[in-house]
Amino acid sequence: MTRERELQTQLRAIKFLRALKHGRTYHELSQMLNISPIVLNRYVKGHVLPELARAEQILAFCTHKELAQHAQQLLTFDEDGFIDNTALLADTSFLATVADLVASRFPNTSKVLTAAVDGLPLAVLVAAALSVPCLFAKREREIGASAFIESRYKLSGGQMVNYFLPAAILRPNDRVLIVDDLIRSGETQAVLLEMVQMTKAIPVGIFLLIQIGEEGVLRLQKSVFCPIEALVILD
Repeated sequence: MTRERELQTQLRAIKFLRALKHGRTYHELSQMLNISPIVLNRYVKGHVLPELARAEQILAFCTHKELAQHAQQLLTFDEDGFIDNTALLADTSFLATVADLVASRFPNTSKVLTAAVDGLPLAVLVAAALSVPCLFAKREREIGASAFIESRYKLSGGQMVNYFLPAAILRPNDRVLIVDDLIRSGETQAVLLEMVQMTKAIPVGIFLLIQIGEEGVLRLQKSVFCPIEALVILD
């Protein structure tokens, strides 16, 4: 392993520790990881980097199941059942850890694509973990761009919703990972997928923080054969 890879592993372990620390005492974290509270405090505060073997020991707990459980603890629901993911999207340490997991699942990505605005926190971190550009479609044209990729969908009331992406930043044969915070009907993700397909770029995968029901995923599966994954799946 190169020194760069070792350092990346050590920093990933620290990001994961900071995510685990939320809502836990150092004593609880110590019992979970079998590492002394004093040492954990020094890791979390960034005073000391864990040795490579210790970093790998910590990251052994960084599983999809563990991250999903932590994400669910950050979600709240109102009396009508509507989901509030504000705390989840604001937890940058946790999202950075999720981004590392996503980057390891889709290493051959050349660009990350999302829709403004709620998809941006995770998409930016995933793009940074992959060291690739992060593109985001907006509901209005970007001032200064002369040409756009445009896609739209119709709301239940008949109103059209348009999304725009400057044409110059998405090219044929780009390997695109679509990232978003939440999928329910799949309409927004279908718009992003259509933009990728219109430019003859290659969709390598779709990753969602939260999947509600199966409607959205089933909709996307009719148009693409790439992996579609979600961290948290809710009925």
